[in-house]
Amino acid sequence: MPERRVRYLSFVSHELKNPLSTALWSVEMLARMTPEERAGERGERLTVLSARALRRMRRLVEDFFAYERVLLGEPRPNPERLELSAVVARAVEAAGPWAKEKNVGISAEVAPRAVLGDAELLTRAFVALVEYEVSRGDGDVRLVSVADGVRVTRAGATLTLSTPEDSETGDATGLALAPTYAKAAFEACGFLLVEDGGGLLVRVTPLAE
Repeated sequence: MPERRVRYLSFVSHELKNPLSTALWSVEMLARMTPEERAGERGERLTVLSARALRRMRRLVEDFFAYERVLLGEPRPNPERLELSAVVARAVEAAGPWAKEKNVGISAEVAPRAVLGDAELLTRAFVALVEYEVSRGDGDVRLVSVADGVRVTRAGATLTLSTPEDSETGDATGLALAPTYAKAAFEACGFLLVEDGGGLLVRVTPLAE
């Protein structure tokens, strides 16, 4: 784990350089402008640019520390009986604003199934996975029930379990660590995230009724 932590910390540090430079440059330019100029079109563009860069940095840092906490078991997962379709529905709702911004649809057709897991951790894992796929392209994202879990697909794409090492540098979304975090969070709940025939499968162990 220490080697992995150093590798991912190095990745995050590298990825923070460009958005940090962008945010600083934008703010410095805004500081030099008159109030009237800041209220104009150029000021608006600089404000949007800096806000986008700051959001990207925040997501990278949040995902890194969330991933690290999962690896350390902090906080310890609190397993309880859950309705899987309800967990997925909450995740889809939480990912909705990001999907709307990217103009990508999300649909979920998950049948009722009782599972054992940490509700908050599972919801965050699904949110991370869905938001990452939404950010990858313009194909709609679907979550559907299969015999052993929930299958995630994106129209017109073959999904793979990417790692930060697979990501192109300069990912403008800040979501490069999201799949890594999602996989670790699912595993902390006793689930598995695997590649499955062009999609991704969240493999679960249903509880006996």
